[in-house]
Parts: sequence; C-alpha cells; structure tokens
Amino acid sequence: MTEINFYNITRSSVEKLLPRLLEKILQEGSTVDFLFKSLQKLEYIDDFLWTYTADSFIPHSTNDLNSSNLNLILLSLKEKDNNNADVFVTIEGFLPENIEKYKKVIDIFNGKDTEIFKDALDRVEKIRNKGYKVHCWRQENSGWEKAEQY
Repeated sequence: MTEINFYNITRSSVEKLLPRLLEKILQEGSTVDFLFKSLQKLEYIDDFLWTYTADSFIPHSTNDLNSSNLNLILLSLKEKDNNNADVFVTIEGFLPENIEKYKKVIDIFNGKDTEIFKDALDRVEKIRNKGYKVHCWRQENSGWEKAEQY
C-alpha cells in the first residue's frame, strides 16, 4: 500500500526541507513526479534546485523539456506528464489521481498559513476516507515529530 506523508512546516521553509528530502529519495533509488499548480512556482523551484548552494544542485527536468526520462526528478504542471516515478511530491496541495501507482506520496505545506493548513487537513481526511493510512509530521524545535493528527 502507498505510504502517504504530510509535512507541516511551522519553523522553517520549503527551501530548507526540499534539498535534503529529494536527496534522500534519490539515494533510496526512487524517481519523483513533482507536481505544481502554477508555472511561477514550478519555475521558482526549478531555479532553486539548480542553485540552492554554491557547490551543489539537484538534477531534474521540467515538463517543457523532452528529457524527462534522463532525470530522476520531473517538475510538471500536469500529472499525465509523468516520469513513471514511484514517489509523488507536492508543495501546492495536489493529490495524485492514481495514488496506488506510487509507493510514496509526500505533501509538504506551510502550517503557519491558516488557509493552507485547513486545505491540508481536508486532503488528509479525503485520503483517510479512501482507506489509506496517513503519516502526519510536524516540525518542532527538536526536528520532525510524528503526530497522530494535526
């Protein structure tokens, strides 16, 4: 069954979490479909992954390139433009149409924003109502802690 993880960012930013998370996924030998609602956010993350430190980057491609099979991470605006990945990542509240096709779904959201938090709770409930077990992670002073609920 698909492992579903929600990450409630309350103390730092997506930019702090993403590089370590994506590097870990790649080290596990997985590939990633990273879906966005807006071209602006996709372009921002595209640039960020190439430049997040002076001496490192995360190789990836975007759906406007014909090289999606060459990279293990595909940034896209459409789920159909997938990388035949086994991990699905979103920072904009997407739920994949076919959750079962992924071994892992990762939903990262800004828990400091009331509307975004409420939308995340709705997604958690929707997935649980489909019979999936959801793992909720909350950012605390000591790091990430598993929460039974938000």
